[in-house]
Amino acid sequence: ETGEYSVVKTQEDETVDGTFNHWSYMTGWDMKTRKIKVELNDGMADYWGMGVLFGIRQFRVLGWVHEDVEVVSAGQPITANSESTGLSALLDADNSTIWEGNSDNSWFE
Repeated sequence: ETGEYSVVKTQEDETVDGTFNHWSYMTGWDMKTRKIKVELNDGMADYWGMGVLFGIRQFRVLGWVHEDVEVVSAGQPITANSESTGLSALLDADNSTIWEGNSDNSWFE
């Protein structure tokens, strides 16, 4: 965990759509962002009583290009778990490319 973070959203800002396999949404913020930190504490108990906890299945971040173009990643190293693929897709401008974690414990920074 490196870098400085400013809290802009918390769980209180979450909107939940549905109950089973639900989606959670948060509106965005008006600031340039290079990193997003998500803290996971407790999972959700499974509905079948198997004694496991579920967490995030998908995590999507949608953004837009700022009028003032600024390379926020210039000179910043990028690392990810060894099982991941498409690491360069995290920094390219091609919407058709994707980074995939390919692991139960995926990460990038």
